[in-house]
Amino acid sequence: RGGGDRGTGLDSARVLTAECDSKAAVPKAREVVEAFITGLGIQFVMSVGYSAVGTIIGKGGATKRSLEEASGARVDVETHTGTVTIRGPEEAVAKAREAIDKLLSDAGEDAAAANATTIKLTRDDVGAV
Repeated sequence: RGGGDRGTGLDSARVLTAECDSKAAVPKAREVVEAFITGLGIQFVMSVGYSAVGTIIGKGGATKRSLEEASGARVDVETHTGTVTIRGPEEAVAKAREAIDKLLSDAGEDAAAANATTIKLTRDDVGAV
């Protein structure tokens, strides 16, 4: 977009941007897109009770941020439905799941394991998810 080669980037919200007008910038843009796709890894979804939502998010979102920083996975919590989605590389998702399970266990909460699903994402899945 726009005039000239303005570079490429991947921001902390996992939004990919690649802006350029020159063909010379295409290989760098391709590299960034491939790194983004590789970083998608897997997605794990589980349901938790209303009180567990607060336990996972924590005061001012502090617990959720701590989980994300410690695991390297992205944790999204739908407060109205109790749906918790964990995305990232397989090892990061496993680490976040373990931490959430421990957090809930320590608080006397439990995730609805029967409603949990894991989705592996590949390059072909981008745009479909």
